[in-house]
Amino acid sequence: MKNNIGGFILKLRKEKNLTQQDLADILYCSRELIVKIESGKRTLNEENAIKLSIALEFNFMHYKKEAYKYRKIEHYIIIHNLIDLIREANYREIKNVLENNVIVSELNYGYSHIIIEYCSALVLVNIYNDYFNSEKKLLSILNISDISEIEDFKPSYSEGERYFSCILLLSMIFYMKKEFTLSYKLISNTLDFLEENYFNTILSVSAINQYYKHIYIALLNNKAEILYQQQQYSKANLVCKQIQNFMTSFDSYYCLELVLKLKVQILYMQKKITSAQSVYEEFIVVCRLRNKEEYFYSTNEILKKEFPLIKLSDLNCKRSI
Repeated sequence: MKNNIGGFILKLRKEKNLTQQDLADILYCSRELIVKIESGKRTLNEENAIKLSIALEFNFMHYKKEAYKYRKIEHYIIIHNLIDLIREANYREIKNVLENNVIVSELNYGYSHIIIEYCSALVLVNIYNDYFNSEKKLLSILNISDISEIEDFKPSYSEGERYFSCILLLSMIFYMKKEFTLSYKLISNTLDFLEENYFNTILSVSAINQYYKHIYIALLNNKAEILYQQQQYSKANLVCKQIQNFMTSFDSYYCLELVLKLKVQILYMQKKITSAQSVYEEFIVVCRLRNKEEYFYSTNEILKKEFPLIKLSDLNCKRSI
């Protein structure tokens, strides 16, 4: 692709009121790479050309053969269709796409390959309860040849967003298998990486992709769950407070109800009944605000379903929310 296309990308970007960081997020690359592309010092590869064609509403693939251009667009559409299905937790449809779409077999490298393997692992866990083969897939994506390597595992910059989803899913598999030490170590190493490279840097709040905020919160929540299972209630409660402080500072309230639910159980186990009651009522309010239909019924019914280890007589659930 001709280097002089960089100036045209710059013009279109400004017309769309996009920053260089916005384009970097779209291409899953650094802002520095966008600077080089716009200045003509770097050319676009085909994958980035497709992404920019959609983002800037201009066909940057017209230098390529028509058949190849449309094939690349089909690849791009499939990947984003799968990402939408992941967000919807529609595992049956993910399975259908993986098994019946002939183009899937072509997506065998880079970011696309990670998406396909991650989706396969999701299907194995959520449809077949096959933790063993799902774990094997995820370890391969993370380039971990042996579980003992998790002790020194550090995530990679280069693999794209869903790479961290693979880490989260693997930690959950370890948790389900009651391999709490492995899960805790994998989570801790990843949290350290995210804190060092994303949340404790000079990046502004707006510059941090919402995906990374959600991954960070989910990892912290799993860490708190492990501490709770190990009856380290004070440490678990501190992690819950860390999650809530993070949510407040980054204006991201992803899975707040899960954090509040865990806090109720922790406070109850610590015999802090008044505090547990207060957080429980906050939990119900959050669920109702999010229009979760099951939380519009009797609070006693919710307590029995969601908090089976808590005695009804210990909490006063008669006050209306």
